[in-house]
Amino acid sequence: MPKPISKAQAIDKLETERRRLEQNLAPLNENDMLRPGVVGEWSVKDVLAHLASWEQFFLDWYAADQRGEMPHPPAPV
Repeated sequence: MPKPISKAQAIDKLETERRRLEQNLAPLNENDMLRPGVVGEWSVKDVLAHLASWEQFFLDWYAADQRGEMPHPPAPV
């Protein structure tokens, strides 16, 4: 089990990994972004949309928790 990290360490890790993602995406052109097969049949753009959706879920869950509500995961597909 990984050792727990502080909030500051978690933020630093998130920022570092976001920069790394942006560096990896920078050389890609529109055709690269739309080419299927990156993950199964998904393109880079599909993967990014998936990640963005989960980031939004997390933000919604966090906001719900801050309001004292029970966050709800998405329904299984």
